[in-house]
Amino acid sequence: MRLIKSLLILLMLALPVAAQDSGTAQPTGTIDVEDSAQQDAAIAVRIRDILAELDGYDDVTVTVSSGIVTLKGTALDSESIARLDELVSRVDGVVTIENQVTETTDVVERLNPAIERFLTRVQQMVAFLPLALIALAVFAVIVFVGFFVARRRQPWDRLAPNMFIADIFRQVIRVAAVIA
Repeated sequence: MRLIKSLLILLMLALPVAAQDSGTAQPTGTIDVEDSAQQDAAIAVRIRDILAELDGYDDVTVTVSSGIVTLKGTALDSESIARLDELVSRVDGVVTIENQVTETTDVVERLNPAIERFLTRVQQMVAFLPLALIALAVFAVIVFVGFFVARRRQPWDRLAPNMFIADIFRQVIRVAAVIA
């Protein structure tokens, strides 16, 4: 019984090792026997075209030799570097990937995306400004009309049995005008 318990404990301790990820996404499948410079050039061009369409990979260079893709340069963050492995592994003809891309330490490059997002939001706010001004003007008109009606003495003094109730009616109209 003690032996079985010990074996089960060892098995449970070894389970997380089997569940660990291998780290980088390498292509799977068979490796072609033929090796051509044309195929290497086609792989390199395809990867460069993909990276040119994506943001954050401007400084990454691609070289291909015998289906082995070597990536060098810098990217904005580690997530971009991991995504780079995933993208390149999906290109047909890639045997393995040597990713030598590092995270950039240039403050300006790292701040540029944040500044661009901020400027985009400012432009959206400026585009929204006329609508906000119209809404503010309508709100001001409704509040003005509500306060004007509430300030009048005649309809409320006639409707209410006494002055106290008339003042309550006026307050209700003022609150309703602000809420509306």
